[in-house]
Amino acid sequence: MADYKDAIQTEETDDDAITGGEEGMSISSDLIRGHINTIILRSLYDGDKYGYDILNEIESKTGGLYAIKQPTLYSALKRLESLHYVASYYGEFSNGGRRKYFRLTDEGREFVNKSLSEWEYSRTIIDSLIADGDKHFDFSFITEKQKELDAIKKNLTAREAALAEEKNSLKNLQSELERQRSLLSVQSTALSSQKSDYNDLKDKIASQERELAEKERLLNEKQRELATSEAQLERLREETEENNRDMDRLQEQIRTLENASSSDSDEIAALSASLEEKNAALNEKTEELGAKTRELNEKLAELDEKTAALSEKESALKKAQADLENEKAENALAQSESALASSDLIAERNSLKEENAKIGEENETLRAQIERTQNDIADLRTKITSDENELAGKQAEISEKEEHIARLRDELKLKQEQLDDTQQRIETALAAQADAHAAMEEKQKELDEALLKIGEEKQSLAEKEAELAEREKTVQSLTALMQSSESKMTETAQNVEEREAALKEAETALAEEKIRLEPPYGNTIGIRGG
Repeated sequence: MADYKDAIQTEETDDDAITGGEEGMSISSDLIRGHINTIILRSLYDGDKYGYDILNEIESKTGGLYAIKQPTLYSALKRLESLHYVASYYGEFSNGGRRKYFRLTDEGREFVNKSLSEWEYSRTIIDSLIADGDKHFDFSFITEKQKELDAIKKNLTAREAALAEEKNSLKNLQSELERQRSLLSVQSTALSSQKSDYNDLKDKIASQERELAEKERLLNEKQRELATSEAQLERLREETEENNRDMDRLQEQIRTLENASSSDSDEIAALSASLEEKNAALNEKTEELGAKTRELNEKLAELDEKTAALSEKESALKKAQADLENEKAENALAQSESALASSDLIAERNSLKEENAKIGEENETLRAQIERTQNDIADLRTKITSDENELAGKQAEISEKEEHIARLRDELKLKQEQLDDTQQRIETALAAQADAHAAMEEKQKELDEALLKIGEEKQSLAEKEAELAEREKTVQSLTALMQSSESKMTETAQNVEEREAALKEAETALAEEKIRLEPPYGNTIGIRGG
């Protein structure tokens, strides 16, 4: 027994000595050192405590006459925990930390009961040994009281066993309640998760519906753009047809102008040929006129020469006549010779006159011919001038037509460029329309897929709602079951508390009985037979 106790003794310093009471009285720590473990375990006998509670209880029970240092307490608790008399655990958070509680194990409870019995037996023996020598203790009543006490202890042990059983049942109920709470917590967590998933799914569906509405809006915009493109394409086609008609009209005008130009060219060629012929005839007439003019000039020169000769002869004749008249009287022979000479001169004169007349007639004829030729030349020149003017007008008209044709060709080229540009725009519009059709089909496909997906997700949402409702029913059922279990546990706890109160009353009664049975000089309650 001593070895067993030595294994659990603690070393205390002299600072743990009890002081107080009557003046000058004190108890050495050696008297209490061997009971430190029992004191600590007895403090835990009524319930779980943490270190500060144990220190306060010890100091309170001794009226402040004895206090264990914290290092001593925690060193003893550590050794008791290593001997499996005490178990520790952490409680809830309090004031920013978790307190470490200590509870008495079954082995510790058995050790406390044994230590208390040994202490009471030892205290009775010590009282009998160190008390007044004239006093003698009668131990005869101990056996009967011991039997009575044993019966009370058995009854108390039975009650403690029943209470322990009730506590175990309560712990089982608490464990079941904790399990139910844990299950409810899991179910609530799962329900919250499912609600969160449900809300996420609803948000996702709402987002997809918004995306779907946006896609429908974009699709409507694409359709409007497509309708606008088709209208533009129709206008471009109408413009193209109008341009084609304008080009056909311009080409017809160009062909007409070209035909007219060809006809005018033919007429101009005919006029040019006629003008050339007339120029050739004019040249011939001019050459003929030149020849006749030269001939006339020659004859005029000859006439002038003859006229000059005639004038000289007339002068000579006049002079001869004058001389003849002067000499008429002088000489008959001379008269006859003069007459002869005069007759010769007259004949010659007449001949000259005839020749002059003839030359004059020829000159008149030549002048008339020259005048006619000049008139013909003037008419021909007038006609040539008219033809030239007409030719110039035709050429100007042709130039104007050619300029008009050039303008028409430029306009035709511009129309062709516009037509090409319109054709390019039509092709671009057709390509854009094809792209728009493809994009619209793609959007429609995406829209159909989104609608299908939304339908599936709505179906999944309905399933999740049904599952969620089912789980809510399950949680409500579990909550009701837990409330029922809590109610039952509360009733059981009340019963246990009532039994604990009854047990405490029995313990109090037992303690009073122990006090009543104590002899005047020492407590002999709880002593076992040696």
